[in-house]
Amino acid sequence: MIVTFRDTDTHGKAVILDISGSTISAVGSEYEFSGGNTFSTCVTRLSDTKAIVAYITAATGLLTACVLDVSGTTITVNSEQTLTSGDADYVSVCSLDSSTAVFGYRDNSDAALKAAAMTSITTTGTFGSIVTLDNTNLSFDNVPGMPFIRKIDSSRAAICYQTDNGNPFTIRLIIISNSGGVVTFGSSIALSDAGYDEFPTIVVPNEALAVVLFDRAAGGGSDGLYSTATISGTTATYNSDQTAWEGDTVSIFASAMLKTIS
Repeated sequence: MIVTFRDTDTHGKAVILDISGSTISAVGSEYEFSGGNTFSTCVTRLSDTKAIVAYITAATGLLTACVLDVSGTTITVNSEQTLTSGDADYVSVCSLDSSTAVFGYRDNSDAALKAAAMTSITTTGTFGSIVTLDNTNLSFDNVPGMPFIRKIDSSRAAICYQTDNGNPFTIRLIIISNSGGVVTFGSSIALSDAGYDEFPTIVVPNEALAVVLFDRAAGGGSDGLYSTATISGTTATYNSDQTAWEGDTVSIFASAMLKTIS
């Protein structure tokens, strides 16, 4: 397993973790992929020997990516590739196949949710045109949430994200499709409307279903909830939201499927 992180020196680094039964341990050295002030790092597997990490370079605010080659416990860091010309924030990335990845991020210049695909990935890749998925209710005033993207199949991904719409916060979902580096997308749908829902993360149990988990802080409580949506093409249909657990949930940062559900 590969993990990327922002170290105490603010640099972006990666390390290989070994999983043996219920034990996780770091093996090998830490490898620096970004020597500047780095934040919002995320990584996705391309193949058994390759991953791509996306992050924001604080000095410029630009979305940047770097391909990491893995051999045993050794990580080879390839050249950084700047993906945006404007100030970006809150990035998420997932691979669609061994040479294709899709990125979702917030553009600080217009407070819009945007996406793009990278194709033909070897040591670098070809970054396609950026599309705006949602430019309404995305001021993110005092909102620490970020978009979270998951693969559906070899051409589609689902992005959940948090909006500031005066409620103040709502969780939404968009399905995107990539064809040769060109991203198209369906309509954004609301998965919550209780007034203070935040910190969304998503799993895709199968090609027809998305499950979004989030924190609901409305009414003085702070419970963990999930919403389900049915997927067909680039159309998502909201089903319902349910309480996953009750208690003082501060935030939900990540989730992952352990197996596919038919």
